[in-house]
Amino acid sequence: MKSCTVVLKAALDALPPVISAAAALGSAIGQVTVLTARCAPQTRAHLEGKGVKILEIGPREPIPSNLPGKILWYARFRRKAWRAINRQDEDTLLWIGSADTAIALGRTLQKKRYVLHCHELYDAEPITRYLLKPYFMAAQCAVVPEPCRAAILRCWYGLDSTPVVIPNKPLSHPRRRNLPISDARARTVIAGIPPGSKILCYSGHIDPRRYLMRILGALAGLSQPYVTVLMGLEIDHSLQRLQALSPGLRHIPFVPPPAHLEVISHCHIGLAVYSFRCLNEVFCAPNKIFEYAGFGIPVLYQNLPGLEYTVGTSCSGVSYEANDPDSICSGVLALDRGYDEYSKRATSWYDQVDIEERVREVLQRVGIGGRGSPRVDRALETPANCQA
Repeated sequence: MKSCTVVLKAALDALPPVISAAAALGSAIGQVTVLTARCAPQTRAHLEGKGVKILEIGPREPIPSNLPGKILWYARFRRKAWRAINRQDEDTLLWIGSADTAIALGRTLQKKRYVLHCHELYDAEPITRYLLKPYFMAAQCAVVPEPCRAAILRCWYGLDSTPVVIPNKPLSHPRRRNLPISDARARTVIAGIPPGSKILCYSGHIDPRRYLMRILGALAGLSQPYVTVLMGLEIDHSLQRLQALSPGLRHIPFVPPPAHLEVISHCHIGLAVYSFRCLNEVFCAPNKIFEYAGFGIPVLYQNLPGLEYTVGTSCSGVSYEANDPDSICSGVLALDRGYDEYSKRATSWYDQVDIEERVREVLQRVGIGGRGSPRVDRALETPANCQA
């Protein structure tokens, strides 16, 4: 088996971990084709430059919110996806890019040889969890982004082996600060920030359920030189409420990867904001913490296991308690006092996580020998002392 077809129901640029997986697969086994609903030009250029073929199979319009429209959309995607899959060689490995992609492809998938790449726990969505069980059971290998999620899914579905953990780290990262910004809107926002400011960056969905109201309310108490920038899609018209809390707040709409890294390169401290409302957030696995770390940017993070076992154990950030505004502000100041040391630790942690090696482990589990030799991945080792 010398080829792999990655299938993703969503837009490819909406899931950076699948972009990394596709690029790593191209390095490991050569011929890789991605079947996706749609793909931003920047993302297409990035992957095609690595020899990965992109096929947009639509439907082009977003998934409707009403049930009949959603069923029709899924049916159209399923028909187009299988038509494309059946054109591939029979021994091509299928890499299913998300859990809902598996559901959209239907029961026929369970007769194929495939890897299931699951990004969420769906503990707050019992119907989705129920529907996923046969797809996990039939998969040759499951992939998740965080070790606690791997153990939970093995328990829930009675799997014979623990899913392989591939952290949500970008495979390609420019690593240089203050890059030129290609996105015109983002460039205008960053250019409008006063020189000498220290940017506190939140990259992700702008969702009020993620404690953003509390965090921004606390950060508003910090005077210059701190400026908070939110970059991402707005959910439930939350931006206006957030700007009322923090009048100096800047917003940058979603920038397709990898161009969003150009914006992050201008930031001083990264923000990781989640909540205790579901296990999926308690054991969160954000790609943004690796995006920050690649630039040596330390992180102010919520004290959740998913972040304590990553940013915390690598000593590349400071935690806060969302209900304590003082801990949020003091966390920023603590990062500034020990900035150089936190930055070095962030860079070191980023370098220790080997995505290509994790992908080769998946290929070995499904009986495919990947190119290249294994390397030591020391990302889970815990430093003896986290003092800056």
